[in-house]
Amino acid sequence: MRQSRREGKDERRFLYDRRQEIRERYLKMPPFWILRTIVEEFKLGGDRRIGSLDDLHDADEAALAYWRQNRQKYPPRKVWHIFEPDLGNKFFGTRVDLLNWCRDRLNELKDPVYLEEQRKKKEEEERQKMLALEAERERRRNEINSWQTHSPEVGTSFTWPPPREEQGSFPSFFPFTTHRFFSTLYHLLAFVLS
Repeated sequence: MRQSRREGKDERRFLYDRRQEIRERYLKMPPFWILRTIVEEFKLGGDRRIGSLDDLHDADEAALAYWRQNRQKYPPRKVWHIFEPDLGNKFFGTRVDLLNWCRDRLNELKDPVYLEEQRKKKEEEERQKMLALEAERERRRNEINSWQTHSPEVGTSFTWPPPREEQGSFPSFFPFTTHRFFSTLYHLLAFVLS
């Protein structure tokens, strides 16, 4: 008897997991804030005691079924990405509250004053990033051993004229010795392998 009950729970768990996998892969699910609003509005969650796995997910299943039948009553898919940053873990008591909030947020996003403030804020952030990047480049250029941390872009004023030795460049014989070493190594390997 216990064995069959345990197998039944395992089968239900397998079916639930399989259903979730199919939903995630093939069906477009509404965002969390829509499902939570439906659960709150119809009191599907409640304070009842959870007895089994089926009871645990009944509220989400009922909310999903309701949303599928009444999609037109909720914000459409094309605006979900607009509200997603603001409504990450937020939900409302009723559908009317949700729709009012969405309408107010869209009006705010269309407001020219708000748009101008956002544009200025974005420009200021970009300017701060550029200043920080330029300060970091200048710091690296002025560093004593700059050849270790800074490789200038080819074709810029930093590559010509070549750096002086007191600025931390390689000795003039370095490329020759490197070439000599690798050519000797190549000939030695060719000799050993033949």
